[in-house]
Amino acid sequence: MREHAPFAQAIRLAYLGNLVAVLFLSSAAPVILKAHNAPRGTLPLFATLPLFWSMRAVIVPPVLRYADAKRWAIQPLLLLCVLRAAVVVIFLALAASLPLMSTIAMIRTVLLGAGMVVCLLCGIERGVLDAGAVLLSGAGSRPERERFSHYEAVGAIAGSTLSSGMSIGLNAWLGLPACCAVMAGLVALLTLPVWHSTATAKRISSPRALSASLPSGPKTRLSRRDDKRTRFALLLLALVSGWLGLDLAYRVVQTLLLRQGLSLGWVGVVTVAVGIALLLLFAATQAFARQPGGRSERWPQTAGAWLPVGAILVLLAASVTGRPAVTIAGFLCLQAGYFFFSGFVTHLIILYGRESERAASAVFLSGASYFVAHFLVVPVLALTTSGTKGFVTTYAVATGCMILCVLIRYRMIEDRRAGAQ
Repeated sequence: MREHAPFAQAIRLAYLGNLVAVLFLSSAAPVILKAHNAPRGTLPLFATLPLFWSMRAVIVPPVLRYADAKRWAIQPLLLLCVLRAAVVVIFLALAASLPLMSTIAMIRTVLLGAGMVVCLLCGIERGVLDAGAVLLSGAGSRPERERFSHYEAVGAIAGSTLSSGMSIGLNAWLGLPACCAVMAGLVALLTLPVWHSTATAKRISSPRALSASLPSGPKTRLSRRDDKRTRFALLLLALVSGWLGLDLAYRVVQTLLLRQGLSLGWVGVVTVAVGIALLLLFAATQAFARQPGGRSERWPQTAGAWLPVGAILVLLAASVTGRPAVTIAGFLCLQAGYFFFSGFVTHLIILYGRESERAASAVFLSGASYFVAHFLVVPVLALTTSGTKGFVTTYAVATGCMILCVLIRYRMIEDRRAGAQ
């Protein structure tokens, strides 16, 4: 693994910035528009943007098959930097063009169009990252899989804090064009470590030094075709139900705070504070997670399974009582649940890719589950938010989805134990 270290480090660092632009346009932008009296249907409309992010399921696997023949090496890392540069240019174009628009409808249309392109570019980037994590994680090495999943989970929360939190506050104080300019600088800043790591890898490795084949070593193989199909179906259903429940809960929590009387600036402050508190909490728990006795494997799995369910139940109670303090507590728990679930998904995708010996199939599974979940988010969100008790209905549906995800996860764990015996 030592000769693969620069490539692995570049991919782990790239995870940190992958969701910043996506979350700004898909989560923060509709909240900002709603605060400026955007028409009904804005939330479901912007909920379609993650569909473009999940298009990696059909775009990246053919690219990976071509890359296999040419040997998977430094070119994908250079592609990451090119994609990030395109995203920076789009945000700079938004910062220059938004002041020229006179109506909220025009601004909404431009943000939606930019979101489609940005999410597609970032989706392709995410597919390359997932494939690289599969190829570069050591054969049968759980610590290496955990490192990739931890970086991805930290990146998801950091992206949410910076784009869905900081950007909302900046918009309240500086305006949307200045906010887009800041986002362009932020994406560029998060790309610098990736570029530096890529340059280091290029100096010490030849372009054909890293093969696309999986490294040799012990692998857990799925012997029968029926076992592979059953496991693929369970994985897909678990990820779809989990992403659907979390996304439904997250998309309305900031709007719920607005409805409960908080200003747009205070919603941004709350989002940033929740993200910082969670990142500090994660840092404090690392010493506990490294202690012997298998606790590093058990407590994140348990927390990742039940914390989202508890968080959504707290938000359900907040939507009934109308108390902002309860909503903020539920928001913190929801972010923590998203953190653990996101790391669990990345770890699972890497494990599936190694056991199936196909990085492309892991990318397809990741993208397909996200596509199906967010395809369902749009009609479900449109139906649940249309009535007078929209928040209550949304969180009730999200609770059911997360419980289904937990039940499937325990079924998968039992199947793996039975297979090991």
